[in-house]
Order: sequence, then structure tokens, then C-alpha cells
Amino acid sequence: MTLAILLLLTVGVTGCSDDELSTIQPISIVDTKIVAFFENELPAMGTSNSFFTDDAKETEICHVINENHEFQHLYKGKATLPTIEFSKYTLVIGKVRMSESFFYVAKQEVEVKGNNSATINIYVAPVSEDGSWPSFSTLYFYGLYPKLPVKTIKINKIIH
Repeated sequence: MTLAILLLLTVGVTGCSDDELSTIQPISIVDTKIVAFFENELPAMGTSNSFFTDDAKETEICHVINENHEFQHLYKGKATLPTIEFSKYTLVIGKVRMSESFFYVAKQEVEVKGNNSATINIYVAPVSEDGSWPSFSTLYFYGLYPKLPVKTIKINKIIH
């Protein structure tokens, strides 16, 4: 019995190194209600007061949501929240300030280092090759990820 407990403790301690870096991709969302909800609440153009009313002055914000009550508490809009299986997934919602208008999120991924730090890489690209408008804008993003072991995520904006 003591040997089994010692073995279990050893495996638990060595199972995830603090230096181990893993890259996690968002899942493909097949539920059209979830997609429609976020497309309405986090518009490509304009502003959203649905998730960022208290943080309006901050230029970069990332919310990590692991439970339904966190989702309900964060949401300030009037629409019905979609059903998300928080026992399996983590919802990441955020915004970044762009120096120009007409960008979109081309790709995103979360890099987790050990169990205590994470960075979301947001790859943004211009909507068209014709140029962009020199005006500040806010770019919103969201993603549904397999359950993440962290509660906070730093944002790394990468422009293609």
C-alpha cells in the first residue's frame, strides 16, 4: 500500500513539468446557437458592452470561463446564453486594441506552460489587401477549448 501511494505521488509530481509547453487549439464549434450568440454579442465592427462594460478603458482583456455561473456573471447583455458543457470545455473571451480597422482573427491557440501560466496567441490579418483605415478599433475574440488548467491568460497579438 505504501509503495502504491509513493508511486502515485511520484507520477503526480513528475507528470507535468513547470517548463513543459503545450499548444492547445480551440475546438470546432458545431452548435449554431453558440456561434450565432457570439457573432451577435462580439461584433466584427463596433463595440460590445455585453462582456466588457466594467473594463471599457483597458485595451486588452482576456476572460477565462470554466463554469456556467462565471459565464452568467460576466455577461451583461439581454440575449439568452447558449448552453456550454463547462465540465469538458473552457471558454476564452477577449478583446485587443488594433491600430487600424478591418482586421479579423485568422487563427488562435493557447500555449500552456506547466499548470500555472498561459498565453493566447491571436493571429490577426487584414480583411482585404486593399489597405486599412488609420483608426483605432477593438477586435473581439472567443474560443472554446478543451478544459484548460489555468485561470488567467496573457494575450499575444500577432499580425500577419
